[in-house]
Amino acid sequence: MLLSRPTFLAFLVVSSVAEDVARNDQARGVESEPPFTLKAPEMTLTLVPDEPYGRNPPVPQPTSFDIQERQAAVGPGTTLQKGWYWIRAVAAPNYHKYLQTKPAVAAGTALLESYTTAGQFNVADGQLVENTGDGQTAPLYMWVEKPASSGSTPRTLATWFNTTKNPFGAFAFQGDALTWSTPEVQRQNVAAWLVCKGQALFINTGAYAYQTPAGCSDQTIHYYNDAHANN
Repeated sequence: MLLSRPTFLAFLVVSSVAEDVARNDQARGVESEPPFTLKAPEMTLTLVPDEPYGRNPPVPQPTSFDIQERQAAVGPGTTLQKGWYWIRAVAAPNYHKYLQTKPAVAAGTALLESYTTAGQFNVADGQLVENTGDGQTAPLYMWVEKPASSGSTPRTLATWFNTTKNPFGAFAFQGDALTWSTPEVQRQNVAAWLVCKGQALFINTGAYAYQTPAGCSDQTIHYYNDAHANN
């Protein structure tokens, strides 16, 4: 049995009081039994030190943590899949900027951005198709803005990716360059593109590197089939 220090000290105090009462009775010549008798229990006493004042009981701490890093699997990955290509610019100021969307492999504005988030593409039946990578979700298709009037063609035509096929014009590879053309829009160079604000990609309906719209840069874009995109 274990007794704490306060309990043991109380036992000693009570025992001392009983002995004093017995001595006083003997001094007066009175023989009497003490009003109570204390008998030490037959046991081994082990003193337990008191906890320091204000100290809280210790709380068990874990010795290790199970940390699992999450990594989202988006798109076809960073290794080029068979039958697909990277598409990138090869001249300043967008040297080795790659075709993609943000978020990756989601419908949205066509961009030229970092090689680390490059998309994978191919041309099929006049459609520029983006590989979504999971084998189940339908691919994405690049769309081209159709002018509101056939008699007036703007200098830039916006491009973006959608979940359905592009109804305006046709894409093709000429050599390694990506082109777009339609009988409705007469162009001097079907491989001419423009990269404008926010790295958005546009069809250039004018002459390449001539009277370039403010805030834009002339660009051609080309397929690239190394296993990994690079800068």
